[in-house]
Amino acid sequence: MRLVGKILQENHHRMEQLTLVSPVGPYDLNHSAERKKIKGLIEGPSLEMFIKDLARDGYNEIITICPHSNKTKQFANDNRILYRDIDPFQSRADLSPRLGPFLYEGPDNNTTRSDFDDRVRRVTPFVSYLQEEFKDNMGDVYFVATDKGSEDLVMRLAYACRNNKQGVLGVLKERAGPGKIDIKGLTSWSTANLEEIRGKTCILADDRRMSGKTTNLIAKELKETYGAGKVVALLAHDLSYDENIKGHDSIDKFVFAETTPNSPISKIEDPRIYRFPMETTALLLATQIFDSYVSLRDLGKSEVR
Repeated sequence: MRLVGKILQENHHRMEQLTLVSPVGPYDLNHSAERKKIKGLIEGPSLEMFIKDLARDGYNEIITICPHSNKTKQFANDNRILYRDIDPFQSRADLSPRLGPFLYEGPDNNTTRSDFDDRVRRVTPFVSYLQEEFKDNMGDVYFVATDKGSEDLVMRLAYACRNNKQGVLGVLKERAGPGKIDIKGLTSWSTANLEEIRGKTCILADDRRMSGKTTNLIAKELKETYGAGKVVALLAHDLSYDENIKGHDSIDKFVFAETTPNSPISKIEDPRIYRFPMETTALLLATQIFDSYVSLRDLGKSEVR
């Protein structure tokens, strides 16, 4: 990847923009050599150094889906790299007005394409999945934030699906020993209480699944202690270590964006696992690539290839 940047810079001296397009952030600091080998991840001394190396080799834009760390964008901006992070949890209201060719027949954005609804559904995959799956009983669906990092996400999902921020719970958890998590209460911003979820569907959402143990333990606690009915996990990236998902039986449905087709669990035949088609990932990336092109065009960079 860095070598490609160097070669392009050396052979195209007038090249003004070089973009790294990666469905899942290529940098991941992890101590498992075996996992890195399987996933094709890059481990370096630090995230900041990785970004600096990209800038040094000529990259000035990064397009990726749902990064795990907000620091990536900060480091990118510090090194004059435009960082475009795609939100697969976005709703129709979040779509950029500059996506004309993807949604409309002409540049005036007045006449929708014949496949408009399908296109919108594919660039808002998680929200569309929830709206289609629970369209008749959305009032019985609750959105659960399992840590601080997912608080804003579940709030946005609730609003997109219910047109309000009701039915949202932020759990305060505590490890009670090996293989056990206790829910000690709820955050102050929660708009529902634990007694309400009995027999109801709980949605857990996060940017990635790694070992998956914590998510399964929380689901188990929601069911055994508070009587939750169905638990659905929405996950942008499948970064699973191994095939342990088979034993995570407290979750009734896993929904993944297809960003890691060689994941250890990608070939498992389990009716609980649903992966969006690869075309969905391609379209999400394409929309940002086009938006990048429009930005350059509007700046007068006519020679855009």
